Amino acid sequence: MADDVLPDDALVCRGGLCQAVKFERGSGVFRDPDGRLHGISVNSFAAATLDQLALAMPHQKIGCSTVGAVRLAGGTVTPSPTSRNPYHCVMSGLTAKQAQELFYPPVPNPNVGR
Repeated sequence: MADDVLPDDALVCRGGLCQAVKFERGSGVFRDPDGRLHGISVNSFAAATLDQLALAMPHQKIGCSTVGAVRLAGGTVTPSPTSRNPYHCVMSGLTAKQAQELFYPPVPNPNVGR
């Protein structure tokens, strides 16, 4: 799917504290020769709420940004739904520092403790 499927105002969420090192060490994440990360697992969907996007995340805290902010920083958010998570996407093209800055500070996951 093309990166432009998601509108700029769509939320993007990532579980956990969203520190640079956590982005670098994510499962399936790799760094290109320019130091940009690829394969970062996030959740996003047009018009989805924070509650909806965070539902599949067991983390106490989650980081949030928008697709537009990711694009402005030079990254992409590409839908990659799974049978268990229709909101799954892959984020690529950002440095670990950029990713941390976009998803910081983390907020409480609205679905934990319900």
